[in-house]
Amino acid sequence: MWGDPVQFSCVVTKGDLPLIIGWSFEGGQLSDHLGIDITKLGPRSSLLSIQSLSVKHSGQYTCSARNTAGVTNYTTSVLVKGKTRDFELLLLGRSTLEV
Repeated sequence: MWGDPVQFSCVVTKGDLPLIIGWSFEGGQLSDHLGIDITKLGPRSSLLSIQSLSVKHSGQYTCSARNTAGVTNYTTSVLVKGKTRDFELLLLGRSTLEV
């Protein structure tokens, strides 16, 4: 939900160590302005954390795992719809009724 934190994990279950695990957004590097943190959780896993979800986080996120044998990727799409706003309607003035 808008404004909430969200996390995505990337876990490599097979393959020789050492592994290099990385993340990309829309096919490019993650920008600092997106408010995203990457945490290595161990030799086979990585965590992508978004502190406050917003529309700017919509797009494709790819986790890449690389070792001496090659590279593999997993991509997922995130769609964040616009924030709804509560509003109050205040009507001022007079209404006129003619008979």
